[in-house]
Amino acid sequence: MTACCRIGHATLAFAALLSAQALAQPAVAEIRIAFVGDSMSDGIWGGLVRMTSTDPCLKGQFDLGRFGNNGTGLTRPDRFDWPQEVKRIMTTFRPDLLVVSLGLNDRQFIVDVNAGKAHIEYGTPEWIPKYTEQVTAFLQNGSEARAGLLWIGIPVMRDPVANNDALEKNKIYSGAIANLGNSKVQFVQPWRLNPNGPEAFKSIGPGRDGSIIALRAPDGVHFTSAGYDMLASYLYPKIVENLEQNQIAVPRSCGKQAGHS
Repeated sequence: MTACCRIGHATLAFAALLSAQALAQPAVAEIRIAFVGDSMSDGIWGGLVRMTSTDPCLKGQFDLGRFGNNGTGLTRPDRFDWPQEVKRIMTTFRPDLLVVSLGLNDRQFIVDVNAGKAHIEYGTPEWIPKYTEQVTAFLQNGSEARAGLLWIGIPVMRDPVANNDALEKNKIYSGAIANLGNSKVQFVQPWRLNPNGPEAFKSIGPGRDGSIIALRAPDGVHFTSAGYDMLASYLYPKIVENLEQNQIAVPRSCGKQAGHS
């Protein structure tokens, strides 16, 4: 055999060895993130799906579980019991992290399923303690994920009454999380169009490229798809930080992340 042939055979053998080693390497497991809550959670899920599926550095790296359930909350466990549902999600989906947004549908009475379905009327002194109890039960059942849980605050609302309610609920969520004393469970301030100074509702604002776009939906509550994309860009670095603090390596985006803090 000539030297040329020997080199050629050696090259082919080496290439075959590399291919075999590559095939033998276990596939890197996708990072499993469960998006849990009401319709706001569903919109946030959509924004993160678009972001990760169109970025070559992030595509295929995540399994984003869609568990938003429109019209639900923590006040009506007789219709939909979120503390029990999140326990089921933990068992079936086995997420590394939960991202939660709840509260849009909770400006109403609470049904106490442990007291003969008695109603605790919204605005009464008993309402906040009972609602806090529901929040805490949810947190306890959802905090066992490897990287815990991120609870996203309710953003500014157009209607003043709804906005005051959102501010009050954000205090309840952040307070319950602080009292839980689990470093893996964090409250995330809602995305703000104006990161400095008081926040006022605006339906339009600068998009990723600086051009003025519609950010909020006509109902004055939800976001447009472009608005949820802004939320995704705001939330992704916080998701990365949380995962890495819990020893889960996370890929970086190929492009610059847009959004406001």
